Amino acid sequence: MNGYQIAIPRSHEAGSGHGPANEWKITLGLLPGYRAAASGEIAQWGVYAVLTLLGKVPILGEMLEHLVEVLRHYLIRRAFAEWRMQRALAGEMWVTGFIEYKEVLYTHKTKQGYRHAREPVAVLEGIQSPLLNSDFDAWKAAVIDLATTLGRRLRQTRVYVQVGPEIIVFELPPEARV
Repeated sequence: MNGYQIAIPRSHEAGSGHGPANEWKITLGLLPGYRAAASGEIAQWGVYAVLTLLGKVPILGEMLEHLVEVLRHYLIRRAFAEWRMQRALAGEMWVTGFIEYKEVLYTHKTKQGYRHAREPVAVLEGIQSPLLNSDFDAWKAAVIDLATTLGRRLRQTRVYVQVGPEIIVFELPPEARV
């Protein structure tokens, strides 16, 4: 093992240095809602109305588009950090992971037929650490709490979660949607 040994847990770590290889992944849209992005009604989100107007001036439009992207990334990172800190301070399990920003391409049905759409998304992912998250059920509950917390914060209708071998799609009921 080239001089390495299996990690020995520190006082705040509950597990061992060896365990199952479970992964988690959360996919969140970065535009509010579901139908708004799909139908092209994204102008509901104030900044997009400004983008549309400034799009006539290419440099300003590009600058504003970049600024919106940076703000989106900041908001998701900040929300993930706040969630981890709240859980840690409450003595609850938390997860660590990575964030990638991508674009989902999909087709949806309209009154006129089918239409192509795209939406920026954040993909958060990580693994079940055998040092910090040895209890699978508690780990799974923490991942689901993170997904639904971020979904609410980002005003998402649906949140896609892979936790261990399962994929779960969470959806807000119509009366709970903004």
